[in-house]
Order: sequence, then C-alpha cells, then structure tokens
Amino acid sequence: KHARIRVRTSPPSALPARTSLLLLGRAMKRVLLLRHGESQAQAYGRKERWRADNVLLRDAVLGEQGEGQAQALAARLEARGDEPTWARFFEPELVVCSPLTRAMQTSILAFGATGVRILPRPELREVAPRGFGPAGAAQQPECTGRTLAELRADERLHSDAVDWEPLLAGPEMWWSEAVEAEDAVEARLLSLCTWLAERPETYLAVVCHYNVIQRLLRIKGFRVENCKPIFCEVCGRDWNVLPEKDEEEEEALGTASGAIRAGAPPNRRRGRAPRSAAARAQPAPVRERDVAERVGSEPGARDPP
Repeated sequence: KHARIRVRTSPPSALPARTSLLLLGRAMKRVLLLRHGESQAQAYGRKERWRADNVLLRDAVLGEQGEGQAQALAARLEARGDEPTWARFFEPELVVCSPLTRAMQTSILAFGATGVRILPRPELREVAPRGFGPAGAAQQPECTGRTLAELRADERLHSDAVDWEPLLAGPEMWWSEAVEAEDAVEARLLSLCTWLAERPETYLAVVCHYNVIQRLLRIKGFRVENCKPIFCEVCGRDWNVLPEKDEEEEEALGTASGAIRAGAPPNRRRGRAPRSAAARAQPAPVRERDVAERVGSEPGARDPP
C-alpha cells in the first residue's frame, strides 16, 4: 500500500444522514490543496496583523513574491517532465477557491491559462487564528472581504476563467465581520465538503488559507507553506494527505490514475511498486482517539496566514 497520513476528522455517527449517503454513493476526489501565495500582510509582524482596526490589511492582496510563487507553480504544472508524480498525472477539472483576493489571484495566476473554471466559494474564506479573540469579537482584517462589485472591478481578478455564480447567489457580505465560533467554522467546512462530494469532477484544485487548511486536515503540527501543493484523497469530510511518489512508484500510479479516470477502481492487490524511502519516512497514521487533539499550530511571524 502507498504510505499516507489517514485523517478521520469526525466519526461517522457525527455526520448528517445526507452526507453519509454521499460518502457511500460518490467517488473519491483527488484534490490539489493549495495555500495562496505570500500576501502583502505577511511583511508585517504579529502586532500589526492582530490589530482589528488595521484597515490597511483588509482583504490583503498578493505581494510581489506571492505573485511570483503562483506564476512559478503554473510553469511547474505545465512543464511536468521533471516533476514528482502528483504534478505529472494531476490535471484539475475544476478550481475552487476562497473569494479573498489573495486566493483568487493565486488561482488565476496558477490555473487561469489552463481554461479550467475557477469558482470562488465563501466557505473557504480565512479563519482568525486561535487566540486572536473570542467568538463575536471584531474580526482580523485579513479575514474580511470585499463585495462582489468591488471584486469584479479589480483588474487583478479579470479572467474569463472566473465564474462568479456562487457569490451572485449568496448575500452581498459573504464574509464575517466578527470572529466565528469553532462550530460555525466546522459547519461551513462540512457544507463545502458535502458540495464537493456532489460535484461530478474527480480531480480538483482547492486554493485557500493557512487556518482553513489546518482545520481541513487536522494534523497536529502540519506545516502549510505558501503555494506548496498538498495532494489529497478526499471523501466527504475525510481528507487524506498523500506523499509525493518517487520514480519507483510512477508506473503503478499511472495505471491507477487511468483506472480512476475510466471509472474503475485501481487494482489494490497487484501493480503497486514498493514503498520508497520517502514514503517510509511519513509519520504514522493519526489515531482516532487523537481526534480532539488534531489542531494545527497557529502561524507566527515567520509563517502567517
């Protein structure tokens, strides 16, 4: 078997009946999970970024380095030849992103030229770091957004690939001006996962934020870097992080990839290559009794949201 980090984020009994049926009736998704490129806000220290009245950091945009990171990823996905397996075989059929500007910029720069549709989903908006303030307190400026009219007027977001339908169908203020309670955050992430499970696509890219990725994966201490892809298998609210495969495993993954695209499950008994040294070095599976402790460390000045 391929080495992987198996993550169960909630016991089956905690899922609504509708979601449980989706888990049984829908194919597993392959998701390229991506944190946006480095934002202008990341040039500031924690003191400035944690000021609720710092209007300069509202809906922070990509900095020059962040734009370069997204463009480099686009080139990396296009070249493929010298890339690890995830890049060689992964072609997203849909890009789903946070409507916050830095995530949309990253999506457009990295995937806009591929012709794949980009859907902004408010459920993926950033979450204030734990410790920023209690639920109901004034929101961290970087977690606040802009109206649809403001987003559409921004030349940085002009792309034929963007489909604004999810924002057209929702409220004008799709973000929260107050710190959200943990159960409210989990509810919107579960809503997103249910929506993903209903989608016909198998291969998707999801572009969002540090704290959102921490909550989706719930792997304690998992490092989330700007514009570094995390390849996952996703089934409902269950997100499993897959390691990058080495050359010994390419043939097996290619066979499995073709089988999945054809609608047939990959052969689980034959055709799999031996585990690589990198795969063997992956951490042990997260135990279900550790569910309550699976909370990623909050970003500091060197690793901000």
